[in-house]
Amino acid sequence: MLAAYIVAEAGHTPSFDDLKNALRRALPSYMVPGRFALIGELPKTVGGKLNRRELPTIEAPGQDEDKIIVPPRNGVEEKLAATIRQVLNLQNDISIEDDFFNDLGGDSLHSAILVSLLRDDAATQSVTVRDIYETRTVAALAERLQSGSETGAADFIEEVPARAPVSPVAATLMQIAWLAAGLIGGSVITYIAAFELMPLLIEAIGFISFILLSPILIFAGLVIYTPLSVIFAASIKKLLIGRYRPLRAPVWGSFYVRNWMVQKTVRIIPWPLLEGTVFQQMALRALGARIGRRVHIHRGVNLLQGGWDLLEIGDDVTIIQEAALRLIDLEGGQIVAGSISIGDGATLDIRAGLGGNTVMEPDSYLTALSSLSEGGRIPRGEKWDGIPAKKAGLAPQKPDLDPAERSYSQLQHGVMLVAARFLLGLVLLLPIELPTAVLAILYGLDSQSALNWINSPNLSGSFLLASALLVTLPVPLALAIEAFAVRAMGRVRPGVINRWGISYIRVWLKSWMVQSAGEALSGTLFWPIWLRMAGMKVGRDCEISTIIDVVPELIEIGPETFFADGIYLGGPRVHRGTVKLELTRLGSNTFLGNHAVIPLGQKLPDDVLIGVSTVADDTIIRPGTSWFGQPPFELPRREVIEVDRSLTHNPSTIRYSTGSSGSCSGLL
Repeated sequence: MLAAYIVAEAGHTPSFDDLKNALRRALPSYMVPGRFALIGELPKTVGGKLNRRELPTIEAPGQDEDKIIVPPRNGVEEKLAATIRQVLNLQNDISIEDDFFNDLGGDSLHSAILVSLLRDDAATQSVTVRDIYETRTVAALAERLQSGSETGAADFIEEVPARAPVSPVAATLMQIAWLAAGLIGGSVITYIAAFELMPLLIEAIGFISFILLSPILIFAGLVIYTPLSVIFAASIKKLLIGRYRPLRAPVWGSFYVRNWMVQKTVRIIPWPLLEGTVFQQMALRALGARIGRRVHIHRGVNLLQGGWDLLEIGDDVTIIQEAALRLIDLEGGQIVAGSISIGDGATLDIRAGLGGNTVMEPDSYLTALSSLSEGGRIPRGEKWDGIPAKKAGLAPQKPDLDPAERSYSQLQHGVMLVAARFLLGLVLLLPIELPTAVLAILYGLDSQSALNWINSPNLSGSFLLASALLVTLPVPLALAIEAFAVRAMGRVRPGVINRWGISYIRVWLKSWMVQSAGEALSGTLFWPIWLRMAGMKVGRDCEISTIIDVVPELIEIGPETFFADGIYLGGPRVHRGTVKLELTRLGSNTFLGNHAVIPLGQKLPDDVLIGVSTVADDTIIRPGTSWFGQPPFELPRREVIEVDRSLTHNPSTIRYSTGSSGSCSGLL
């Protein structure tokens, strides 16, 4: 709660109620003080600044005997009022017209705790922090919850599990047995590959040739292994589950254990190799999903939780980075399976989520970080936004494409993308292959000596030194090659390209290499240096953690900017077979909380804060403001405390060397 200290003019005693009413007309509600105190003068430091420590404490006002207490009128209001009293530790009754922040003393932490407690009750489980900020009173919040429940999710059809429930102990033993069987099987395969097949290859082609040809041999092995792994996983799914259907079943029950086994089995498929290609969709179809033509499924979309028979995806659908399709979910001690239908031309943006039994009609659009609740439906051509998602206008139109760019079939494009990634992988593996071959020549290793070492390893000092060099030196060399490769591919220009054209392969490879380099450098002092080498404009004194789906030359970051983990930074916008590319700029002294989304084309001003899981919108963001939520709303600006910059932004040499400068890791 804000407090105001008043120094009155001589002979004048102000009315606190009049002051509060005047401030309410001039300021946003969250900036209106909840407590007032009259003091003779403001205490100051020797330097003439306000001495906050010397300000008197304003005691919390007692219960106003003349205040009218409006009691709760229904069960929802009673639940809200009781929970607010619990969170704020209030002894007296509150009015349903009391302002949570100004009248009752709540703040952002209290609102987060309140939301957590309210979500334990079915009647209030849809409440969000944004609702608390926007409604502010019990009466208004209850009205919003009750109006939202009229369009709530449809109930699942309850189905009794076909098999008897399993106890937690028995379920755990079955899981241990399944993992043990997988470990034994994997160990046998690994042993055969390492001690039977590899020696035969070394003897047949020679040790040096084996080293140089090993990437090609591994790729050939993956080409053979991948369809076999899909067939095996699909067979296990058919044996243990058959076909998924909508149901609720107890956690630790038979269905829960069988689905867990299937989840573990499908992970043997090399999904990273298949991402972004039609081969990923072929594997999902083998597991039971119905997927149309020209479907784009981006990196990071987790479709390995089961329930594939309940998934229907139409033609020209776009599913962006880390969108969540909750075909299988856990709720109230039950495992829940629900269907999801995505119509032709529909799009799920970054980290958008669909609950069970949901439908996106053709050409609909679910915005970034939004969530469609269980049983929800987005009508044809509409854009929905928020948590829970609500109508926010019409879906964006498909951008115009250059007709001169050739469009390939999904199969052709998938083959080209896999081939391009393989060729790039050959280049990136050179820092490992070439030093290994050189050391083998220097040590006089041939096929026989290599086979002898495999059967009887000799860990001599020179061998350990060579091994240490092979482990440490290739990493910086590979990172340098990655940065050079990003540059060598040429600049990606703003515009609209074909998702099924060659241009998109270059975009995919660039963002893939940024992600690969980030796995080694994210959050380090070397990460901004690498990004500059790759073509990104990064200001001085920036601290950057994980960035996702980035084309370096399309990003400009101002100085003294801080990124927490998992930032979606100006990624290409894939939509109905098109890919839009724009320049994205961030001003100086920008703070981005975990999983913030900066859509492509944003031009953010200086000195802004974007909170955790918040989508930036430069049409409303002003310099010096803070934003949170989906859709974003403005937060009160926090007090700025001056700190010696040698402890933060400009650490001394000793602090640099010891890593003691410290940093923040997130917000809210």
